[in-house]
Amino acid sequence: MFPLKLNNTPALKLRGEIYKKLGKYNEASSDFSKALEKEPNNAPALRSRGKIYQKLKKYNEALTDFNKSLELDPNDYLALRLRGETYQKLEKYNEALTDFNKLLELEPNNYRALRLRGETYLLLEKYNEALLDFNKALKKEPNNALALRSRGEAYLNLEKYNEALIDFNDLIKIEPHNALALTFRGGTYLELEKCNEALIDFNKLLKIEPDNVLALTFRGGTYLELEKYIEALTDLNKILELDPNNYHALILRGETYLKVEKYNKASMDFSKALKEDSNALALRSRGEAYLKLKKYNEALTDFNELLELVPNDYRALKLRGETYQKLEKYNEALKDFNKSLLEPDWCFALIFRGETLRLRGETHQKLENYNEALTDFNKSLELEPNNYHALKLRGETYQKLEKHNEALTDFNNLLKKKPNNTLALRLRGETYFELEMYKQASMDFMKIEPDNATLRLRGVTYLKLEKYNEALKDFNKLLKLEPNNYFALRLRGETHQKLENYNEALTDFSNTLKKEPNNTLALRLRGETYQKLKKYNEALTDFNNLLEKEPNNTLVLRLRGEIHQELEKYNEASMDFSEVLKKEPNNVLALKSRGKTYLKLKKYNEALIDFNDLSKIEYNARSRRWNVKAIYESMDTLMLRGETYQKLEKYNEASIDFSKALEKEPMNVLALRSRGKAYLKLEKYNEALIDFDNLARIEIRDCRYFPYFGLEFKKAAPTMDTLMLLGETYQKLKKYIEALSCFSIALKKEPENSLALMSRGETYLEIGKCNQALTDFNKLLELEPNNYLALRLRGEIHQGLKKYNEASMDFSEVLKKEPNNVLALKSRGKTYLKLKKYNEALTDFNNLLEKEPNNTLVLRLRGEIHQELENYNEASMDFSEVLKKEPNNALALKSRGETYLKLKYNEALIDFNDLSKIEYNAHRRWNAKVKAIYESKDTLMLRGETYQKLEKYNEASIDFSKALEKEPRNVLALRSRGKAYLKLKKYNEALIDFNNLARIEIRDCRYFPYFGSEFKKAAPTMDTLMLRGETYQKLEKYNEALTDFDELLELEPNNYLALRLRGETHFELEKYNEALTDFNKLLELEPNNYLALRLRGKTYHKLKKYNEALTDFNNLLNIEKYNEALTDFNNLLKIEPNNAPTLSLRGETYQKLKRYNEALTDFNKTLELEPNNYLALRLRGETYQKLEKYNEALTDLNKALEKEPNNAPALRSRGETYLKLKNYNKALTDLNKLLELDPNNYHQWIIGKGNKKYSYIRNVYLTKPLNTDITKFE
Repeated sequence: MFPLKLNNTPALKLRGEIYKKLGKYNEASSDFSKALEKEPNNAPALRSRGKIYQKLKKYNEALTDFNKSLELDPNDYLALRLRGETYQKLEKYNEALTDFNKLLELEPNNYRALRLRGETYLLLEKYNEALLDFNKALKKEPNNALALRSRGEAYLNLEKYNEALIDFNDLIKIEPHNALALTFRGGTYLELEKCNEALIDFNKLLKIEPDNVLALTFRGGTYLELEKYIEALTDLNKILELDPNNYHALILRGETYLKVEKYNKASMDFSKALKEDSNALALRSRGEAYLKLKKYNEALTDFNELLELVPNDYRALKLRGETYQKLEKYNEALKDFNKSLLEPDWCFALIFRGETLRLRGETHQKLENYNEALTDFNKSLELEPNNYHALKLRGETYQKLEKHNEALTDFNNLLKKKPNNTLALRLRGETYFELEMYKQASMDFMKIEPDNATLRLRGVTYLKLEKYNEALKDFNKLLKLEPNNYFALRLRGETHQKLENYNEALTDFSNTLKKEPNNTLALRLRGETYQKLKKYNEALTDFNNLLEKEPNNTLVLRLRGEIHQELEKYNEASMDFSEVLKKEPNNVLALKSRGKTYLKLKKYNEALIDFNDLSKIEYNARSRRWNVKAIYESMDTLMLRGETYQKLEKYNEASIDFSKALEKEPMNVLALRSRGKAYLKLEKYNEALIDFDNLARIEIRDCRYFPYFGLEFKKAAPTMDTLMLLGETYQKLKKYIEALSCFSIALKKEPENSLALMSRGETYLEIGKCNQALTDFNKLLELEPNNYLALRLRGEIHQGLKKYNEASMDFSEVLKKEPNNVLALKSRGKTYLKLKKYNEALTDFNNLLEKEPNNTLVLRLRGEIHQELENYNEASMDFSEVLKKEPNNALALKSRGETYLKLKYNEALIDFNDLSKIEYNAHRRWNAKVKAIYESKDTLMLRGETYQKLEKYNEASIDFSKALEKEPRNVLALRSRGKAYLKLKKYNEALIDFNNLARIEIRDCRYFPYFGSEFKKAAPTMDTLMLRGETYQKLEKYNEALTDFDELLELEPNNYLALRLRGETHFELEKYNEALTDFNKLLELEPNNYLALRLRGKTYHKLKKYNEALTDFNNLLNIEKYNEALTDFNNLLKIEPNNAPTLSLRGETYQKLKRYNEALTDFNKTLELEPNNYLALRLRGETYQKLEKYNEALTDLNKALEKEPNNAPALRSRGETYLKLKNYNKALTDLNKLLELDPNNYHQWIIGKGNKKYSYIRNVYLTKPLNTDITKFE
């Protein structure tokens, strides 16, 4: 092997790749490191070395290489994936995720990247995201074991056990002995409580790996679940032989010992486990073992420690309660059982609490354990149904539990036994009172001697029966007997309140509160009384004090909310009403009040929800009494909801509510005005007009009926508000005279009313009375200089009067104050357009479109500005946006078509065709039979031009002909049609058009002497001369063509095209020397003009100057004009069929054109003529290589190298051939020898002539994975 020079970078890299292929990673990394010393920024080499570092598990070094590679090429897919894998290995999962995300942005369907990202999500415990990636990956490769296992694992973590099971089943079908898959499937079966199926998997796994601790643990746990304790112990003992401190095995064996009642052994295992990890499960299990061993104090210690760790462990609470029971600590036991019962599933704890409660019914009553007491009393009365004492106690217990019907039954039974028992009558009276059966209560109280208690109870009953005067008498009597009876004082205050004696009520409540400052009912009642007296701050103080004591008192919350409303503290009010409605969702007053508060706070959606809920409640209330056919909502609800709909701009719904209100009250002024306004918004102007007319009549009638307003009948008029609404409605109905009348009457009432001036000015503007409108707006702006609307409207008037500078000043003034005023921006933009201030207009339209992206007029105007500024892409985007919204917008279509002409011809054609259809449809609306040409001249010319660009010359000529029917002397149409005829080879028709064009141009020179052209010098334009000369050429009228080209070259001697065309004409006339003169001149001006080179070569050929011809044809090859060169070599070989150099050149040309069989024929013939021509041998060898005849290629290249052993191209080709034949050692030999030769010359060869081939080899051998067969990528 040849020694390798250290500065031969390509060979180092190639050898590095071969070492990598052979698994010699240290040698490979050494070669790439040397290569990277010379070329530190070589991305493929960095990537290759990174991969080798991965193989060597040098992940940090790999990461450095991938980072640098990605700095050089951020979108290198392979480097991104490799770096992501490296981050995974380094447990930098977020960084890995970033790389895989970027890779999938570049290649969304990259299977491997999907799987890798899924694995990364799995490691980050983002199971749903992982699942999405594995699903996508498995769509592409359904049987990929790794992806199936990973997805199954994700499902397992998401507790989707059935889905996990499907994946593990599929995986085991593919790989039946996959230990990890069996483990996962067994675990999944356990989660699904399919212990027998799990056992099968663990058994199968343990046949494969008998000492697999994890499998033994799982199987031992499964045996425990199946109550196969001996088998469980066998597995768990085996684990503990292998690993004596295995925590999980110790816990499971301890649990198994508990089951087989070996409590000492169990406690020993749990103690040993607790040395490894002090946790809840081990503590609870050892505590249970101690409980069974009657070691109650030790058990209690464990349960206490456990409950410090997990305070709400219900099972531990039950066990500790049981332990307290054993230690006769019943109160502590009771606490634990009660706490454990917070979790309903622990129903067995009731047994222990029942044992504690069994003996103490009455005690429970004293302790207010009423339900427990009731249980005891029920048991007592089952044994002794007539036990008077038990009946009374049970009745009282029912009262405490507010089960008044059950209490009433017990007291009735008592009174059957003892009809005149005062205590029983009082208890039954109290019960009737609670059941709101006030008459029956008063009858019971009347039977009792009226002692103080009875007076109070009877007074309260009268209060409930609304017999306030009788109640007042009882409370007065009671207060004579007991002047300091606070309860009686409060009740009398309440009675005064009902009789609207608010000051007397206030006195009683204040006296009550002096004696009982914390009497909450008295506080509330006093607060209500203050509210009635409009002393809101005092009321607020009382309600605040009360709510500190009773935060959940809904009545007080609502009352405080109402006070906040009165004080305009709407946020505080809404909070109070919301608090009420949390507790009482159907509280009508709170709903209505909160809805009104939301209206004040402009929270209209929330208000609407409240009023809708209120409507439902009113419906339900009405439907409970009778069938609901009439309007069931109250007037208040309808008006409030209607107002809310208005605020939300839901005018249809608002009008429905106001209409319902007017059915209830047809003359309601507010409802009429509100409905009229809603109709205005709905553009139902006639309906609005009817409402405002009715409103005006009511107001006029009121003026007649109430002369004290100082209005006589003849002067009676609607209010200002109604006049303005009427005027606005007439405006909308385009009844401008009536509108003017309304606004003028309004201005007589209030001459400086800004709104009326504005409205009248707008009305004048509508009927074209610009000067009168200007007067109104000028007056308005004197009153309100900053009225932006008036400024804008005045600007529009200036626009209409073509006073663009004044208009722009007005619009600018508006925009100083309101930078986001859309109409002002649009108007100023249009004004700038008129003033040709395109950049200023563009700024305005850009600002406007940020605010109104869908404004089609502004989009079109901005597109036109972009056209003027030659921003064609931006223009086309704007016109397209318009046409998305308005497909038949003719102006936008035409403008976009013109823009596409600058950019995209097919798209332009579509637009002009669509425009033609629109013009056709428009024409048909006027004339049912469209016979004339219906397209506009503009459309025809634009479409014709587009057809030309698309080389559809027939269609183009038809459009230009139609345009010429409309305008026969149209110069552009004549020139364009002539060009189209030229392309269609209709040379005579083209000639007629160009002659007509020349006549028009000559005539124009005569008619316009100020151009400085006299009649005798009048001539067609250069363009016309060129086109006509070319047409004469096509018609083989070479002398006429020559005349036109001569005239043209007099005007412009260095015109490239004219020189070439005249040279061609001389050639056709066999004037070869004159032709040669023209071609020489042209090639002096443009040395690489391939047409001129070819034509000059042909001319030399005609003059039999073959060497000069061959030189020109070789030059054609250098500029890669292979087809032209081929034609010329064919012509030369017709003259000299056995010319070896020409045959070799033609063979090389065939090679360039990839016509390898023809190339082979030429090289064969060359080598027959010159057997030792080493160049032909090398070229034939390369051709065999292209035809994949590698052995024949090797034969030729070997012969070439026998003659020239150091021929670099031949060495390179033979090295490539060896690579194709997978003879890597020989390939390496050739490449090493190649690098021994002059490296600089070789390097130049690489970047020069051999560049494309070298790039191909590099891509195949250096960037593809080495473990993949090379032939896969050929």
